[in-house]
Parts: sequence; structure tokens; C-alpha cells
Amino acid sequence: MIYLSPDVTEPITKTLIGPIPDDVVSTIAYVLSWVFLLSVAPLCVATVQKKASPSPIMWGTWFFSGMVSSVGLLLAGTPLVTWLGKTALSVGPLIVAVVALFCGVKLVATTVDKVCGIIAVLGLIGYCVVYFGENDPIAAAWVSVTAVILIDSAAIIPGWYDAYNSAEPIAEIVTFVIALAAVIAALCILPWPWTLLSCTLFIFLGLQMVSMIVVLQLGRVRHQRGLAVPVD
Repeated sequence: MIYLSPDVTEPITKTLIGPIPDDVVSTIAYVLSWVFLLSVAPLCVATVQKKASPSPIMWGTWFFSGMVSSVGLLLAGTPLVTWLGKTALSVGPLIVAVVALFCGVKLVATTVDKVCGIIAVLGLIGYCVVYFGENDPIAAAWVSVTAVILIDSAAIIPGWYDAYNSAEPIAEIVTFVIALAAVIAALCILPWPWTLLSCTLFIFLGLQMVSMIVVLQLGRVRHQRGLAVPVD
């Protein structure tokens, strides 16, 4: 909701943390997009140092499905912080995938990778059918967002298992912590009251990041106590 303060003439956006000038909201949105993008830096460094081996196929799938949802959110008219933040969150996985390939990580598609790939393709097809066939950008955006949520939900299960049964590098925890902080900040500057389309993906990603941070730390503690089971 945008309104003009009686004391100033510049547009103001009502947010969760109070009224904020539009130009400030836009600036914060651009800053957060860079934070989202740079949040993968620790994981990329760990990959170069051979301390992490992210799957190029899985991270590439996240990029593909994420970009479809980013375009969908943009065309559906969601706030700048929503579609721009999702775009940055989607480009990050592409960087990770490229770095992993450059460092020699093998292109091995697991069952989860294949399932997520199928969901990503179906999500794109569904988006095109609804957007161009029904001329409904909001419903089409929901198709793409739903695809992202399904992919992330499927992909995180083996991620939990691996993290719980091994001592992953601290860089992975740092990556999720940085991204989580940016997600919370993005929610704080969304126009209030939130619309379901503008906030759903951020809330889902925030909860997912919290779960990964907790499980990653549990895995490190278990490894130190000799309780972790080796992961192939």
C-alpha cells in the first residue's frame, strides 16, 4: 500500500516495520539482491578448495525453475523486492553449478535430480499454458511458484540426510545464514499487508533455510562425537 505522508510529498510504502520512502525501499531491494547473489560465495570457495561438491545438475535445476518463477512474479506485478530477490536467488545456483563443473564435480543425476528436472519442465509448460492460453499472469505465477516449492521440498530431503550424517563445511552454514538474513529483510520491506503471491516463496525459503542450518549444525556436532554415519 502506497500513500503520501501529510508532511512530505514523496511516496511512502507501508511495510511490516513501518512507513518507508519508496526510493529507500527500492535501494534496499537492490542491495538485498546482491546479498542473495553473493550468499553463494562461501560455498563456491569451499568447492574450489575441494571441501564441498555441490551437484551441478541439482543447482542447475534450481536456476532453471527459479528463473521461470522470477519472470512469472515480474509479469504478475509483484513488488520489486519479490521478483528481483527471486532472480538473484536463482542466478546464485547457476554460479554454483558453473563453479562445480569447473572444479571437476561429475554430472551424476540422482533419482531426486531427475524428479526435480521433470517438475521444472512441467512447471515451465504449465506456466506457458496458463499465461498464454488463459491470459492469466497471476495464476501462471502460482504455477511457477508451486513448481519451485515442490522442487525445493524434494531436493532438501537428501540434503537433510547428508547434512545430518556428515560434517559439512562451515561455508554451507554461512551461505544459508546470509541468505536467511536477506530473506527476513526482504519480508520486512514488502508492502504491508502482504499479498499471498508476494510473500509465500520468501516464507517457504526462510523456513527451509532455518531447517538446513539446524541440520547442518547437528551433523557437525554428531561428527565431532563420532555418531555420524559416512555418506557415500
